[in-house]
Amino acid sequence: PAKIIRQTLRGITSGGLQDNPVSIKTFANKVEKALIVLKMLDAPYELNASNNITTIAQALPMWLRNKWRKNTFSTRDRKGAEPGLEEMSSFLNYEAELITDPVYSEDSLGKGPRTDYHRPKPEHNTSNA
Repeated sequence: PAKIIRQTLRGITSGGLQDNPVSIKTFANKVEKALIVLKMLDAPYELNASNNITTIAQALPMWLRNKWRKNTFSTRDRKGAEPGLEEMSSFLNYEAELITDPVYSEDSLGKGPRTDYHRPKPEHNTSNA
């Protein structure tokens, strides 16, 4: 089990992360799978090791790292403890869903208004009749 634990952690703590929705969604899925493996192997230390969480956070794009920082403070207030891998996984999945939402993500909203949501504007009659 120790070798599987090391490989699982290496898979989520090594390398950088590209700042795009697909890459972040893929990474969130990878962290979630690692969480499942570590739970199955009953590895509580690795689930809550702050050095693992810090390494993952350092790989995040700056805007996402800032959101994680806010989440960390909230978790400390709520639980009185540092967030673990479970909180990191939930956070990443939530943020990945937000940035890949087919209707409200930045990419979707940046493409301009969807014409099927808008009725044509009535023409204004400018005559004095």
